Amino acid sequence: MNDTKIYLSGCCPSCGSVLDYSEDDFAVECHGCKNKLPIRLLTPPKSISLLTSREDAEKELADDVTSARAGLIYFNNFCDSYSWKSFALNAELSISAMDAIAEVCKVKFSDDPITYLLDFRRIALPIFKKIESLEVLEVEIIENYKRDDISDLFEYLDLYSSITSAIAEKRESIIETLKKDIRLAEKFGAEEDIINDLNCSLELFIGAVRGIKEARDIESIPGYKKAKELCDARRAGQLAELGIDAALTYQKAENLLSRGLIDAAVHLFHLLGDYKDSKKIIEKHSAFFEFKELYEVAGKRYVIKDKRPLFIAENGRNSQSDLFTFSLYEVNGESISDTPSITEISRIIGCWGTRIYFMRNEESICCFETTSAELYANVKILDEGMRGDYAIDEYHPIRFSSDRSQFFIRKVIHTAKRKKKKRHINRDNNYSVIRVDMDKILCATVIPEIVDIMDFCDDRMFYTFVDRNGIGSFRVWSLSDETSDEILDTGCEIHKVIGTQIIYSVWSPSMYNLDLYSIDIRDKKPILLATNISSYYTAFEGKIFYKIGADGMRLYSVNPDGSDRTEIMSDPGSICALRSGWIYYTVGDDRNTCLLKVSTDGKRQIPVASRFGSLVKMTNGYIYYISSGGDLHVVRNDGNGDTLIAESVSDEEIIVDDKSIYYLKREYIGTEDGDEDGFGFSLYSTDLDGKNLLKLAHNVNAMKDYDDGHIHITYSKLNDYMITIPTSRKAARTEYTTALVTYYESLSKLTGAREAIMCVGTPEKEYGTYKTGWLFFRKKRKAIATVTDITSRATYTREGISSRGYIRNSELEAKRRKRALRKQKKLEKLELKRARKEAKLSAKKKKKEAKILEKKNKKLNKKSKKNSTGADVTTEN
Repeated sequence: MNDTKIYLSGCCPSCGSVLDYSEDDFAVECHGCKNKLPIRLLTPPKSISLLTSREDAEKELADDVTSARAGLIYFNNFCDSYSWKSFALNAELSISAMDAIAEVCKVKFSDDPITYLLDFRRIALPIFKKIESLEVLEVEIIENYKRDDISDLFEYLDLYSSITSAIAEKRESIIETLKKDIRLAEKFGAEEDIINDLNCSLELFIGAVRGIKEARDIESIPGYKKAKELCDARRAGQLAELGIDAALTYQKAENLLSRGLIDAAVHLFHLLGDYKDSKKIIEKHSAFFEFKELYEVAGKRYVIKDKRPLFIAENGRNSQSDLFTFSLYEVNGESISDTPSITEISRIIGCWGTRIYFMRNEESICCFETTSAELYANVKILDEGMRGDYAIDEYHPIRFSSDRSQFFIRKVIHTAKRKKKKRHINRDNNYSVIRVDMDKILCATVIPEIVDIMDFCDDRMFYTFVDRNGIGSFRVWSLSDETSDEILDTGCEIHKVIGTQIIYSVWSPSMYNLDLYSIDIRDKKPILLATNISSYYTAFEGKIFYKIGADGMRLYSVNPDGSDRTEIMSDPGSICALRSGWIYYTVGDDRNTCLLKVSTDGKRQIPVASRFGSLVKMTNGYIYYISSGGDLHVVRNDGNGDTLIAESVSDEEIIVDDKSIYYLKREYIGTEDGDEDGFGFSLYSTDLDGKNLLKLAHNVNAMKDYDDGHIHITYSKLNDYMITIPTSRKAARTEYTTALVTYYESLSKLTGAREAIMCVGTPEKEYGTYKTGWLFFRKKRKAIATVTDITSRATYTREGISSRGYIRNSELEAKRRKRALRKQKKLEKLELKRARKEAKLSAKKKKKEAKILEKKNKKLNKKSKKNSTGADVTTEN
């Protein structure tokens, strides 16, 4: 006789055979289908139901547990065979089968201490497994993270955020439940070693869950910081080989920065390269901010004045160009200096620390030190030429090195005849290349002769050159070693450089029929990628994209070595962007334009947004766009969660940062500040999901993002001024004038406080002169006039909305409902009008048909009468 106690019975899910499990059984072989089944795959007895759900099956199995110990055995066997990997890929913190067994044991065996040991384990073990899975998710996210797009990681980021949020929200209640289980186990006589084990497990559990913090973005994931530290350690090792102590240099640079020695600090940060936040600090202290007529450089503010058109000599004659020269005047407080800091500026090239690099009259490259207090005191001319020598336009821009510390400019070569014999210059080479090092304030000619610069990529300059024999070649100059190497002849068009591969095309036979090639700089062997293409499109993530066909155009991709030629799609429409393995493009036109994305292998295509108007920004996996109706929307780039942010938005003035959206909206602001109809623009902010709408300012002409914490705004007003001009010591002449004054202000994103920067357009200073004394002793006196603003303005009022303040979500929803109701009523009116019109037309048609029928009947009657009269006459005869 078998004395083994049966703890649980169930059915085979395949054949329905009844199986009995004892205490030592991990899995039992089914005598029907010969499958070996672990406990967790059991279904309830066949007599109950064969069509029950898995969740109901687990509850029914739990009802058959014969004791708390049987439940614990079931739990242990279940955990040994459970797929914890799949459990890690959901946000649930518990397992329904475990919960069902524990609840049944609490009801049936509430006085058994094993019940509470089981309850403790069914709560703690899944959460421990979840915390372990977070580390796996961190590795997955960090290794595949790309700053421009994280759409492929949305699943992992959302899961990580959901798990951490759930643990952070429920941990206190969970800890209390576990403490209660220990107290009840102790109350019902659990052994001392079991209680000690439970207390130790509780301490470990508390330490694990208290260390979990809610993570909503990649920067808040602990593993991201660790990965950043490893990168910094690697960079520090590279600097150590060069004899630079990274940590000490970084600290020294920070000290210099705190003392206001910006140039010296930026120089040290430049030496550190990618170490810590060196690049961010350089960008912050080497950027100039331009907003309308306002410039901000190295903590100083300047205003543009004295704009004049620039004349450039062409073919021996002076012609007006599209460029202007201007001067910069420093803004002190809210007043503007009387004397300019720099004059005759034709373009500002860039900044490095406190130095401004600019071009004067298109004749010379100059450097200005903003810390200088005297006009021209510290303007250094780095290179000079004749006006028009520096050919700079959209096709030949100023090119910067990858670290933005150097820039390169084309310069015309002149051949003035001199007595001294100079080196030979081929007249086909019209230009030289000038390099300016902004960190060291040095200028030098790096390539003495070129035909033209074709491209500048990865700190390599690609240019064309003609030798003394008139033979042209295509060359590459490297910034790292400043050497030049010949690659190709000049009968080609260079498109892109990918690493050491140059992508170019050759006319075959015309510019509309091209052969696409790649060539490696190292072995210089050309590879034919495609023949008879219509145009090269772009290179992205190691692939080259090109188009074939004229009317029915198709988009293809190919690797730089000529392999994996793939047709992506036909009729690609207008391509908006390329992000992380996806091509975003639009199809349709007008109100029916749709934004879609297709994978770079052409296998997956996903619709992202319908009624698409224009793209505002793509960041962190979200797409902000203006719909065809002029409304601002946000949608995840997987096409989910399309949300209306604001209606009737100006698409030219939208700022999207990490926390909020700022935009200008045209609305009624009053006749005093608005246009003739009283309309103007107001500045609003809202959360990224469209909630917490806040009106920051009204009567705003323009805005621009200044830094992480501020926005610059500008607005204009017509002000009335009274000017009192002295005519004697005691008398004065009074004049009145009206001026359009433009105000510039800085607005805090955090508090909404506005700080005045300057105003432009106020009446200029006037001086009055008068004579004092008698006869020959009379002297002229000069006195400044007094300018007084006498503008009287009505206070801004509008029902329901103040000039600045919060608009509650409930009010916003009410307004949207009213708007929807008005729209519905309007549609109903239009429908009623259309129905009436149709009824009227139908009535007219029926009336017209009735008239026609009546005419026909009259004709028939006349005809019949005539016929009857003729018949009577015949009979009489």
